[in-house]
Amino acid sequence: MITVQKRDYVWMGIVFVLLMYNGAFRSVNVANTNRKAPQVVAPESPAIVVETFHERPVNCLIGPCLAMGTEYGGYALPTPPKLALSANPTYYGFGCGEDISFDLTLAAHYPTLKIRLFDPTPRALDHIEAVMESISTNKIPEAIQSDTYLFKGQRHEISGEYSAKLFFESVIALGLSKFQFTVSPWGLWTNDTTLTFNAPSAGVSHTLETVEGNATKLDSNSGSLRVKVFKLETIMKHFGDTTVDILKIDIEGAEIQVIPQLITFFQQKKTWPTIWCLDSDIARPSHPAYNAKAGAEVVRSILEAGYGLASSEGYGGEGAAAEGRPDLCFLKK
Repeated sequence: MITVQKRDYVWMGIVFVLLMYNGAFRSVNVANTNRKAPQVVAPESPAIVVETFHERPVNCLIGPCLAMGTEYGGYALPTPPKLALSANPTYYGFGCGEDISFDLTLAAHYPTLKIRLFDPTPRALDHIEAVMESISTNKIPEAIQSDTYLFKGQRHEISGEYSAKLFFESVIALGLSKFQFTVSPWGLWTNDTTLTFNAPSAGVSHTLETVEGNATKLDSNSGSLRVKVFKLETIMKHFGDTTVDILKIDIEGAEIQVIPQLITFFQQKKTWPTIWCLDSDIARPSHPAYNAKAGAEVVRSILEAGYGLASSEGYGGEGAAAEGRPDLCFLKK
């Protein structure tokens, strides 16, 4: 049995207050709404990706929303007309790991959306490369076993309860073009520099948290990475992007430092993402960056910047509730 400690209730209580501050709390099962995804699933494989990946209950707070991606790596976005993107829309996804189901589903729903993916972790980059190869060749990787597959001589695990075969069949069924994507091995930070990312004791994503004092959460024997990190302004200039329509932040606790600077940057630029997705790692007690008070402050700063909380996930399952790990989606008012 998974138990929830007192500190978890503190965080969950803070987030609940913020939800109430944002508006009436309504629980909607997306699978039961009439909002259907594009018909991009292969006829011989009905109900694979766009159906299987987002049939789950989510908390839709401002009206109908569509959950995209797996329960582990997905978010629920407001459905049009609330979701109004620019004429040349761009998505920036910081933090991919081995689950880019959300990013892929976004690409399927918005074919003109430029998908820019960022993750410095070697295993994450290999997974993305394997996905792009499947998109290009319409073939699944070799030596698939249950929830793992072989790529470049190394086994990769598919996150969540989805089998590797089902995942890659789903990717192919989406009918995407790899040219809709760019992939960069960079991290997001408050300035342009090189930092050390430490390996976790389990999982894929490295973190800026130090090994000292977190011996049970970080693995000092797995090595570390020297990673190039950049301000969002620098990255946008590199690509020639003037706006970011949809922004996803899943940066393993660095959101404490990064998000205040992002808000300042958007204020100065006078242009804001329409959608802001946040995987709140600092709300997860098992994460080395756990800080419930700072997590609440991060959420409050986004709300005070003129966003409304459109949806939240992470309290639906026993494990998610015990972890206190909400995935939040904000919509610019």
